[in-house]
Amino acid sequence: MPLFDIPDAAAVEVSAAEVDPADVEDAEERACPLAGLDIDLNPASSQEEEEADNVTVAGTIVIMLDWMGDHKSTWASAEAVWSMLGSTIPSGARLCVFSRVKAILVAHLDGRLTILDVCPCGYTVFTNCTSGAFSSTKFRNAHRTACPRPTCRLSRYLPGVFPRVARKIMYYLGVADWMKDCYNRPDLVDFLRNDEACAPPGSLQQSHGWRDKVVDNPVMQSDVRHLALVGTADSVPYFKDKTARGGVPVMLRIANLPPELQLQLHNCHLAGIMPNEIHVLDDEGASRRVISKNSTLYPILLVLADELCNLYVRGCQATDSTRPIGHPDRLFILRCVLLFWSLPRPSARAHVLFIEHSYTRLRPVTHPVIPATTGCDYAPVAVVTGCTRSRNRS
Repeated sequence: MPLFDIPDAAAVEVSAAEVDPADVEDAEERACPLAGLDIDLNPASSQEEEEADNVTVAGTIVIMLDWMGDHKSTWASAEAVWSMLGSTIPSGARLCVFSRVKAILVAHLDGRLTILDVCPCGYTVFTNCTSGAFSSTKFRNAHRTACPRPTCRLSRYLPGVFPRVARKIMYYLGVADWMKDCYNRPDLVDFLRNDEACAPPGSLQQSHGWRDKVVDNPVMQSDVRHLALVGTADSVPYFKDKTARGGVPVMLRIANLPPELQLQLHNCHLAGIMPNEIHVLDDEGASRRVISKNSTLYPILLVLADELCNLYVRGCQATDSTRPIGHPDRLFILRCVLLFWSLPRPSARAHVLFIEHSYTRLRPVTHPVIPATTGCDYAPVAVVTGCTRSRNRS
């Protein structure tokens, strides 16, 4: 019920406005304010439509692989995105199935991924180390079919199973290719100097550890493009179910970068994974996977330390995209040093101390830029467990 009286509707007569034709003829037409601009405000086709017409299947695959690298998605979610990308392809073009895109990525990873056999005891890696720090015969086990430790002597493969199945494996992706790729990324290449050119006050570049391993190190100061790395590892589940499969990923980040860029996932590198599982024989004599957490990080740290030693002593040839083709400094020898190792638990300190002790046996290294009389006896990737103290330099 209304709270007040509603007035009665009244009829109102409305007449059309009358315009004198003489006034219209005398009025000047207003000029268009966009008449002087050389812009086609009504093009036959927009830029988005032209780009969509020029999209090829190969270009779509490159976009897809770039998205997968940034977001680290699973195969299922990537296949759904691939289906959505099909809407950008012209109707006349045929889009290949996602399995072919997956095959391209798998073929690329096969050239970088190394699967290494490991003894379940955690102290034998069936590979041959190549650096001077690990030149002893105990680090050359690629030819062995059983663990050489007297207290283990476990066979490398499961007996009676064909094709052969290793008792335990780990995945190693390497560091050299990732380091070289960083100098081909336009968003990072300008921030990779190690001379504190882009280091804010109070950052890692202002610490005592940075001074000892980078600033006062003649090998690292021979070229400002050499990289200082920070490593970390921890056991994580692969999926939401923490009781299911898991592993220990080893991550590396570049300490040369500003703090806001170091921890971004697409700027970090997965150097390797140690799965929390082994293979055993069931009652019928077939191979069966069993969840078993790693008791030590020795295998993957040994392989990582071996490569980092080679990258510090010999380095790898890299291409600096900021230099034009033909510039004498476009190709250079890229080296690195492990600044420190970040561990989530203090009890894991014993797993990486072997690296620091191994580097003390390194012979003096003479860099081509440094005079031959000046040897470099710096430990290349000595693990520092502890916090770095900032220093105030004017």
